[in-house]
Amino acid sequence: MSLDFPIAEIEMLVVDDQGRPLLMGEPGELQLRRPMVFGGYHNNDEITAAAFTPDGWFRTGDLGRIEDGRLSLVGRSKDSIIVIAVNYFSHEL
Repeated sequence: MSLDFPIAEIEMLVVDDQGRPLLMGEPGELQLRRPMVFGGYHNNDEITAAAFTPDGWFRTGDLGRIEDGRLSLVGRSKDSIIVIAVNYFSHEL
């Protein structure tokens, strides 16, 4: 199911396990980039470095695909979802 078009100015990228961009419609890891994406974890450079690619893309932990500019989520690559510093396991939701 499509989540529609992204917010203006946000960039979306879907990549494979090696971080290579996938073709339109192929499922993979969703990454985001733009000013409204948070800049990192408070006082935790190690986790921040793991959450972002060297060129600034945020690794969301979501699996998705982009078709005609519309995002569809298809799963999670991580077992947990963090909301306001609280961890929830995806199977519990």
